[in-house]
Amino acid sequence: MSENMNRICDLVSSKTSFDEALQALVKLVKQAMKAGVASVFLTDDERQDYVLMATDGLRPSAVGQVRIKYDQGLVGLVGRREEPLNLALACCHPQFFQIADTGEDAYSSMLSVPLMHRKKVFGVLVVLREQEERFSSSDERFLMTLASRVSHILPSSEARSGVFSVNNAEPQANSLFYGTVAATGIGIGRAVVVGPSAMFQSVEERRIDDLQAEIRSFDLACQEVRADLQRLKQSVCEQLEASELGLFDVYMSMLEDDAFVGKVYRGIEQGSWAGSSLRRVVETTVDAFNAMEDEYFRAKASDILDLGVRLLKHLLDMNTDMVPSNEPVILIGDDVSATTLLEWPRHTLAGVISLKGTSNSHMAIIARAIELPAVVGIMDLPMQSMQGKAIILDGFRAQVIVNPSPDYKAAYEAFIRQERVIAKGMRSEFDLPSQTACGVDIKVLANTGFITDAKLALQRGAMGVGLLRTEISFMEYDSFPSEAEQAHVYRQHLACYAPRPVSMRTLDIGGDKALPYFPISEANPFLGWRGVRVTLDHPDIFAVQVRAMLRASEGFNNLRILVPMVIGLDEVDQVLALIHRAYREIREEGFDVVMPKIGVMLEVPAAVLQARAFAKKVDFLSIGTNDLIQYLLAVDRNNAKVAHLYDPYHPAVIQTLDMLARSLKDIDVDINICGEIAGNPAIAPLLVGMGYRCFSMSASSLLRVKWVLRRLTLVQMIELVTIAKQQETAYTCQKAVLARLDELGVGRAVQKYPAEPIAKMDNIA
Repeated sequence: MSENMNRICDLVSSKTSFDEALQALVKLVKQAMKAGVASVFLTDDERQDYVLMATDGLRPSAVGQVRIKYDQGLVGLVGRREEPLNLALACCHPQFFQIADTGEDAYSSMLSVPLMHRKKVFGVLVVLREQEERFSSSDERFLMTLASRVSHILPSSEARSGVFSVNNAEPQANSLFYGTVAATGIGIGRAVVVGPSAMFQSVEERRIDDLQAEIRSFDLACQEVRADLQRLKQSVCEQLEASELGLFDVYMSMLEDDAFVGKVYRGIEQGSWAGSSLRRVVETTVDAFNAMEDEYFRAKASDILDLGVRLLKHLLDMNTDMVPSNEPVILIGDDVSATTLLEWPRHTLAGVISLKGTSNSHMAIIARAIELPAVVGIMDLPMQSMQGKAIILDGFRAQVIVNPSPDYKAAYEAFIRQERVIAKGMRSEFDLPSQTACGVDIKVLANTGFITDAKLALQRGAMGVGLLRTEISFMEYDSFPSEAEQAHVYRQHLACYAPRPVSMRTLDIGGDKALPYFPISEANPFLGWRGVRVTLDHPDIFAVQVRAMLRASEGFNNLRILVPMVIGLDEVDQVLALIHRAYREIREEGFDVVMPKIGVMLEVPAAVLQARAFAKKVDFLSIGTNDLIQYLLAVDRNNAKVAHLYDPYHPAVIQTLDMLARSLKDIDVDINICGEIAGNPAIAPLLVGMGYRCFSMSASSLLRVKWVLRRLTLVQMIELVTIAKQQETAYTCQKAVLARLDELGVGRAVQKYPAEPIAKMDNIA
């Protein structure tokens, strides 16, 4: 039975067309259950009925024509109850509804199960037999289990095929899709679907006869891409700061990189034509980066794919010109690149949506730099049917509204006007002190990874770097970088911020962040071999990195070393011993460096409970709230099935952070709040009220958090903590906190979306 089920799921998921997936499902279910009929009915919320969308056994002409109201018949009953129905003689059931001219009257017994996705019934799977007897328990178990599995396959098939609704009609008004914030803001416009016209999947293997001619062809493609990029850089140099223009340097360096272009040349030398050699290198490299769960790693895949497509277009001599628009547009693509974004006329561009990508891709960085709303990671958006659709892009809560109603559009237009006023006020206070209304100093630091990110944060008023993700530089190589190579990268960051402090996190790999040349595969990666556990098992890797950090700090003396995923004092002792040994060695080798401050991250409950003991051994503590919340609530926030349970307003989170602040109140140790909640303008006042005075966040959050904190007194923020701790659920906590902030006059700055007429709604996808 399990073999049958796996085969059905594999075959259904392999279909790129939604209709093909449905037809494969009913055919395979009919065979597996030795039934006379297998059918799928899907919901049509606009007309409030179920539509027969696929059948094997009933008349084919009935597909798309037969409709059953939600409150009608046995299909409607299964949908309302959200549970299976197993009948020996279906026609005797009081809810039975005869469907004429389908051929179903030849069958007696029926087994029906609901298809559910995201807590909502989106269809019913029906199986019929001629015999007047109930289906067996094993049949019922099989169909229930299969339905639960294919329920997660079918919506993705629907998205891939571009089918928006069960009857291929126009999208319903206010159809909602969700992703990840890449750049905040609101965009309203018509959808323009963009994408590479040269797809690597179509590139065939081909052997060559003239090696030198093929090398010259690839040389010419590289030269033409360089020229294209130089022209594009020149055209946007007045729009962007020097830090954002660094994107072009990244592309240029990849055109010289032996680990990328060099591999293409070697493939040509082995007899492959340039296109197929390029395809292999791009696909292998992109797959390696996409396999990483950490978004900083995945971000590089987009750049590599974009550069590869540009090279392929020149190899194939394809036209790359875009057709501009005279009205506001929202660009939509499978993986929109930063250069595609820059090529589009800015005055008509209202936003960008990328089905793939991450919030730390170069596209996202550029979008933030030019203040363009952007949402990424909307895998269920049916891109092929989006061209020309009216779109509202909500870059505050990562929401895309397709075919918005007049009420929606009016609400968002009013919100845009309000945001412009607030943003102007925030920019005007850029140079004012970072402190509360009553004069309490607050440090606002940046989370960075790329040097372009670091420079952007500095331009937004960052007082230092609270978290530098050093593992990003390790992804630039096909093996562990040398001490000198690491030192060169680290010195760039230290020089950028000197004399401001830069906290460099030691290599945080393992679990969900394996390097391509150091793969780690585990059944439960978040509880596995990661962070300091890896580096302590490989002190050689740790020592080289610490030495590189120390060498890089010479003359700046603004380095701070931060160690991740620590759970015990024995780990702290081992880390300190290794760092002090590296310091002695570096001094003996003639480098004039000072001993940096050393800190540990509190990311798991075990570390929180030992915070006082840690504080007596190190110079500072950094609370990694992203992981801490994840471990407190046992929720993988990258898992779409449970991500909605990840909530910083959860009473356990509020109480843990408050308890931690109180436990460290009498100890002289620097404490930094790091993670998404540090940059949340509604939660930051809560944290100040608890006693935290140092925050590390993304560049996009710096001005807003500072603006809000400058308008509140410490007494008011302590009152917020009292209000939050009195709440019993995350929902009531958030509601109470936002209400009080509104009373205090900062409600508009922390309100991330129009309150009305937004309502909770969803679609099949």
